[in-house]
Amino acid sequence: MQDAGGGCGTGKRSACQHRGVAVAEAKADIRTWIEFFNHKRPHTALAANPPL
Repeated sequence: MQDAGGGCGTGKRSACQHRGVAVAEAKADIRTWIEFFNHKRPHTALAANPPL
């Protein structure tokens, strides 16, 4: 039985490894964005100060 993920678990290791890299990159990008959003971006309602 093949899962809907495109081959993970069916012996297609490179597809799973590539997906893992893409997920890891996405998580890193999200962490960077959250750091900016919460601690660095100016916020007009707070006199151009970051929210946190």
